[in-house]
Amino acid sequence: MSPRDNGFLFPYSFEDFDTIVAVQAAVTADAQPTAPPLTPADLAQAREAGRSAGYRQGRADATAETQAALHRSLACIAQRLDDATAAASQVADESAHAVAGLLLDTLAAGFPTLRAAHGEAEVRRFVRDVLPALRRHPRVSVRVHSSLVNTVLAEISALKLHGTPPTVEADEAVAEGDATILWEDGSAVRDTQAAWDAVLAVLRPLGLLTANQSSDAATPTS
Repeated sequence: MSPRDNGFLFPYSFEDFDTIVAVQAAVTADAQPTAPPLTPADLAQAREAGRSAGYRQGRADATAETQAALHRSLACIAQRLDDATAAASQVADESAHAVAGLLLDTLAAGFPTLRAAHGEAEVRRFVRDVLPALRRHPRVSVRVHSSLVNTVLAEISALKLHGTPPTVEADEAVAEGDATILWEDGSAVRDTQAAWDAVLAVLRPLGLLTANQSSDAATPTS
């Protein structure tokens, strides 16, 4: 039915309040909202917010990069310290081996001289330590280098042993500074060369010996 058919110019009666409210609600729902215009203050605020956000992000990125670089530097320093420690330890070990080798070379070179210089006193001490314990044995003999026969006889006399005194025999096969004491069921030997060989046997597996250090180097010439 057209507006004119109901006697009105418009399809709705403006006197009907509920109809007016419904029409206004429909118009409002269909209308598109419009954004308020931006003011200079809004633009300035937006620029400041963007600048602050960019600054914070840049600072965070720079801090993270600095920390990563610091960690890399510390790791590099730690590695170099480990390398330096290992190198220093190796140098110390090599130096210690070199010093030990030098000392042993010196001792080996001077061994015959030391044995000749202190041999007589050592043989005297050896006789004094062993013979008193053999006083009950009837047959005891002492073998020494010919140069020490009189020395050993004097030492035996000073001991004032009871019973049959030990005999002293010259034996050129016995080195100066060595001695062999024999009795019926045993013997006691002072052999400085054997003692030196035992020292070399202990040191050789440790790598402390040089090519010049051998048992032959310590053997005196007759």
